[in-house]
Amino acid sequence: GESDDLADTVSYSAIYKLVRRIVEGEPRHLLEAVAEEIAREILTGHSPVTRVTVTVRKPEPPLKGAMLDAAGVRITRHRQDGVTRK
Repeated sequence: GESDDLADTVSYSAIYKLVRRIVEGEPRHLLEAVAEEIAREILTGHSPVTRVTVTVRKPEPPLKGAMLDAAGVRITRHRQDGVTRK
């Protein structure tokens, strides 16, 4: 928000492609694992980003006996948390 210069920001297109690659890639059992990988990839691959909040939602999850519209997880990670590549 302090600058209107595109060089001072992160490409939303690049982030979208990264998220899509992860979500459509290797199957995972946990939403938390998806969120952690997205956060790690953003923090390690995009130097202007120092903190990221990732929300992952699964519509109509197959939970026995439950009728939910969605289930989800939200995490916030900071570069100083020691985020490293897997």
